[in-house]
Amino acid sequence: MPNCSPPLSGDWIITSSCTLYSYAVAPENIIVKSGAVLTIPKGETFTIHLGTNHLLVGSGGGVLIKSGGAIK
Repeated sequence: MPNCSPPLSGDWIITSSCTLYSYAVAPENIIVKSGAVLTIPKGETFTIHLGTNHLLVGSGGGVLIKSGGAIK
């Protein structure tokens, strides 16, 4: 699965499955399209400010947080 990282600004739209291999902060909303999976592996942390931003997952899409990975 390819590496992925959020853009510097705007919504992060994930159209194909990818794995986060470094700490990242979502600039705005995260949209995981149908059939795509964002994987957060062991030892990696992904930050999204859910008080102001949204994590939206399309039908058949997903976010896989492996043991030792985290969303904050």
